[in-house]
Parts: sequence; C-alpha cells; structure tokens
Amino acid sequence: MGCGNACGAFLLNVVNLLFLLIGLVPLVFGIIALASEKTLTTVIAFIPGSADINQIVPLSELIKSSAVYIIVLGGIIFVIGFLGFCGSCCKVRWMIYLYMLLLILILLAEIAIIVLAVAFPSTFSSGAKTAMMQSLKDNELQDITLKNKTADGLSLAWHSMQFGLQCCGANSSADYSSSSVKWKPRSTNALAPLTCCQHTGTDFGSISNDTFISPNCVLYGNVTVEYSNKGCFNALLSWIVTSSVVIGVMAGIGALEILLILLTCCRIREIRNKHDIKK
Repeated sequence: MGCGNACGAFLLNVVNLLFLLIGLVPLVFGIIALASEKTLTTVIAFIPGSADINQIVPLSELIKSSAVYIIVLGGIIFVIGFLGFCGSCCKVRWMIYLYMLLLILILLAEIAIIVLAVAFPSTFSSGAKTAMMQSLKDNELQDITLKNKTADGLSLAWHSMQFGLQCCGANSSADYSSSSVKWKPRSTNALAPLTCCQHTGTDFGSISNDTFISPNCVLYGNVTVEYSNKGCFNALLSWIVTSSVVIGVMAGIGALEILLILLTCCRIREIRNKHDIKK
C-alpha cells in the first residue's frame, strides 16, 4: 500500500468514525427521551451551557417532542458512518459500495435542489412556501406567553424562527386568520402568536422582557398593525442567501462529500486490486 493510499484510507476511516459517533448522540438522546423524561432531564443537566439554553427554550421538552425525528436523523448519520467505517476498515466490499452509492445520491439530491432553485425560482419558491404553509395546517401550533414558553418541538421551531427573523406565518400574519390553520392562541382575541408581535430584539431568550414588545400585543394581541407582516419564507430565504455562515457551511458540506466520494473510489480500487491478487 502506497503512502497516498494509506493516508486516504486513514482519513476516510477517521471521518466516518466521527460520523458514526455524531449520529450516535442524537440517536441515544432520542431513545432516552422516549424511554424516560426524568433520565433525559438528568443527562441534559450534565451538558455545559444547558442551563442557559433552558432559559431560552425548554430543552428537555424540545427533545422529547421531536424524539422521533431526532432518532431518524441520528440513525441515518449513524448508518452512513457505520457503512463507511466498516466497509473501509474491514474491507467489506458491499458495505463500501453501498456507502459510496448513498453519498452520490445525497450529493445529486443537493445539486438537483440548487439547480431547481436557480433555474425555476418561482416554482421552487411556490413549492417550498406551500410546504411551509402545510406544516401550519397539519400541526396545531401552541402559542406561548412571557411566563410559559413550554410548547411542542414544531411550535418552538416556529416561534424561534418568527422571533429571530421578525416574521409571521409562511406568507404573513394573515395565515393565522385562515380557517385551515388551527392554533392555540394565548388569548381569545389574539390574531397571531406572541412571537409575531413587532419587537426590537432578535434573541428568543429576550422575549421574557416585555420592553421589547407592545404590552397590548403581549396580553391581547387583537391589533393587526402590532404584528410583523413579513412572511417567514421570504425572511428565511433572504437570511440564507445573505448569510456568509450558511453559504460557507453548505460549501464545506459539498466539498466534504466530494472528497469522501473520491477517497471511497480510491479505497474500492485498492480493495478490488488486493482481492484480484489473492485470486
């Protein structure tokens, strides 16, 4: 084995071992969340910074309500890492073939999404906005108050996005007046969730300070002009396009996938050559 092949195999093994461990974390947390909420709370308490996060969102409640999705995400990452690590390290050919196939499919899916967004922006925007609106229709969003920010995972995700991006609904605050959108308001006359109220802060944790929000919107929320009328789809799209961090992360992920595919090709060729020599 040449020095290049040895270094490539080592790098491939290390990266996939990291994937395996990274996938194991959400997988374990998701299983614990389904099995015992008390155990989950105890485990979270040992995580550095968890107390600060709990002041912004109830971390244990968020993990518990999203446990199934967390398990699925962790399981996918774990399986990909496991196939790559065992296939390369133990020279199991069907594993490393399947691993490379999955990498190629993921990369092609990402390229297809980018091409669709660039070539057919209106179609892509319409489809994505419809999907976002459908999530409001299919799930009964729970409103929050300054004293009680407990809600299910999807509701917390919406609240965090609406507050952080200073937006409301998929299209506008009028989405919550639609008969097809069911949600639990903080007061009888509230027109939209508390996080849709116009405010000057961007940190979801600062919502506990009502100086950022009109007191009337906090308590009653029955005045339309007190809500942000900017839709979250356009706000999220604008943030993604203009965020150097998001663009850098996406470029980094794409580059890593291409590197892993190339390293896997070299590893497959090396394993195949050794197998032919043994014959």
